[in-house]
Amino acid sequence: MRMTIRQLTKALFASLAFLALVSAVAVLFAVQRRRDLVALEERRFRSYQLAEELRRSSDELTWFSRAYVVTGDPRYERAFQRVLDVREGRAPRPTPYSQLFWSLVSDTASVREAVAPASLRDLMLQSGFTGAEMALLTRALGRSNALVAREEAAMRAMKGEFRDDTGALTVHGRPNQALAIQFLFDSTYVALKADIMAPIDRFAVLVEQRVQAELDAFLRQSQFVLTLLESVFALFVLASLLAYPVMRARVLQPVAALQKKTRMLAVDIGRLATVTTEIARGDLTQAYAVDTPPMRPVRDDEIGDLVQLHDSMLSQLATTGAAISTMTADLRSTMNALDVAHRDLQAILDSSPVAVVVSVAGVIRYCNPRFVELYDEGVGATPGRYYVNSSDRHEMLAEVASHGVVRDRHVKYRTHDGRVIDAITSLYALTFRGEPAVLGWIVDVSHLKEVEEALTQTVDQLQALEQLRDDLVHMLVHDMRSPLTALIGELQLMEMDATGELAEQARGAMSSVWRVNQMASTLLDVSRMEAGKMPITKTPTDLTQLAADARTALAAMEPGRVIEITSAGAVTADVDAGVIRRVVENLLSNAIKHTPRDGTIEISVSLADGRARVAVADQGAGVPPEARERIFQKYGGVAVRKDRQYHSVGLGLAFCKLAVEAHGGTIRVSDAPTRGSVFTFELPV
Repeated sequence: MRMTIRQLTKALFASLAFLALVSAVAVLFAVQRRRDLVALEERRFRSYQLAEELRRSSDELTWFSRAYVVTGDPRYERAFQRVLDVREGRAPRPTPYSQLFWSLVSDTASVREAVAPASLRDLMLQSGFTGAEMALLTRALGRSNALVAREEAAMRAMKGEFRDDTGALTVHGRPNQALAIQFLFDSTYVALKADIMAPIDRFAVLVEQRVQAELDAFLRQSQFVLTLLESVFALFVLASLLAYPVMRARVLQPVAALQKKTRMLAVDIGRLATVTTEIARGDLTQAYAVDTPPMRPVRDDEIGDLVQLHDSMLSQLATTGAAISTMTADLRSTMNALDVAHRDLQAILDSSPVAVVVSVAGVIRYCNPRFVELYDEGVGATPGRYYVNSSDRHEMLAEVASHGVVRDRHVKYRTHDGRVIDAITSLYALTFRGEPAVLGWIVDVSHLKEVEEALTQTVDQLQALEQLRDDLVHMLVHDMRSPLTALIGELQLMEMDATGELAEQARGAMSSVWRVNQMASTLLDVSRMEAGKMPITKTPTDLTQLAADARTALAAMEPGRVIEITSAGAVTADVDAGVIRRVVENLLSNAIKHTPRDGTIEISVSLADGRARVAVADQGAGVPPEARERIFQKYGGVAVRKDRQYHSVGLGLAFCKLAVEAHGGTIRVSDAPTRGSVFTFELPV
């Protein structure tokens, strides 16, 4: 079984960590041995110091005692006693000890004293000498003390004090300087002095031998540590040299190849985002195919897993492209059918006796050639002046507003040349190009039967076309939803697996596909609302929470957008939560579309005059006053081009108007305080 990259990396770093640990232990051992060496040198120096102090104190006692017996100067006696007191620990020790002699010889010399006195014997015991070394120093110290007794006897003789047979100073007589000098200068004194120096010299030899043995052991251990460090370094260099080609073959080269393929995949995803955006804008000629070839994994490790994931994403992308191509083909077929139906309707209307479509605002939106022939007016004119009796117009408009139709009403009209004609008029409420309007048929009484038959046939055809339109809309939405839902799911999976630019492109593509899906749903809902077939189920709903949920959904589709929401608290109204949330989402989507990336979108929810009010403010270019009613008609919305002109963009605001009015509410657009537009709808609570 081949090692995975994770196992290989763990093995490599474990080896390096082991070598580092061995190096650290060796270095710590070397440091400790260095400290031991320093301590060894300090002990050797201290040993020599104590031996030298013993020898020096013995010499100083000899010097001061001889000086006293020769000169009789009491200063030398006091100096003798001071040296003896320091050695025995009865007086503070100077630092260093060599200052003691000259401080006693010279009246002007000064000495720095230690904090506490300590006897020479105690210092020897504290220095860690071996048994043999301590025995030699003890022997030398004992002989020196014996010599001190002879020196003290000589100095007592200078004062006329002599020892009896028991050794006590009980015999008094005349001072005897000659005897004192004899005590300190005869051969016996010299022999005793030599007996002191012999153990000290032997002590120095033993100390040197012991220190040398320890030094030899230290050198052997140091050489071993050095050899170990050299071996570890060689192994470290070897591991580094072997690791690079292995990592290059197992990781660097496969990752470079995968990176290249991923860039190609990112380009394909970018093209997918462009294609879906163009489809969302209405360009149904778009097609999509994947250009990136699969890699086909050849390794059973993490790189192989990544390659397999890459090929899986590629396969999903290819499936998505095929679904998009199929969807656009179906949409083109549906749109062609709608165009044919529109041309058929146009032909029917154009061939009818007199036909006119008037908006609820009283403006002609369509008229056939016969209407133009009779009244010499066209689209954009106001038909009210054609009535002989204006009351006929008001009565018929009121009836069509309440019942949706006025049939066979006898009305008198005045033509453009002043003639008055009797005509049978029928009016039908309909939606013309997204705008509520009235279709009027005006038939000359002289041709009543012919016109009635034509009218009945035309109305049946119109109803059939309306049904065809509804069927086509339902079919279009049904055919679009399945591939769009699958495409959104695949793009969400792709976004979760991808990082960096690839993830950003996947989010962009998902946002575009989501808009297409929303457009399809809106198209179906608008059709249902126009036909009065969309059920509205009202329940008490917190509009503040509903707006927050809509903001969360849109923020997920448009990351990085700043959408702020303000509310004084919960605002509850009886609404269909799903429909009103769609209204808020459409307004937010419209605000995102027209607000710069660095701009801020604001949502406010409040209660005013007993009505719930929701407002969405953007920072776009704004809506001109002449377009503020047209934007709520189907395909009557406006967007700003670079030339500051406005063009139709879709069904979203038309759906918002129908949905709000179905709840007994109103919707409007106004200028924002600083920049952009504010879309506000109010609902009864």
